[in-house]
Amino acid sequence: MLARVDKPSLQKNLGEHIIIDSVEDDKVHIIVINKLTHTLLEKRENLEYLEKILSEVLNKPITLKVSFEKKEDYF
Repeated sequence: MLARVDKPSLQKNLGEHIIIDSVEDDKVHIIVINKLTHTLLEKRENLEYLEKILSEVLNKPITLKVSFEKKEDYF
């Protein structure tokens, strides 16, 4: 999926700072372990952009659920 992201800052931050927590039907739950990445995903435009890409990859409508956790707390 990351290969389809054509926004360099978003692609770099996602690749290094998100963890897919679970996938349930049409929802993908991700944990963000970096505050900057979380801030990027708080922007509706970025979230909708990623949902669109995931929907294309999985061939069904997808909703992203994002939660933030400090890296040191997660690991």
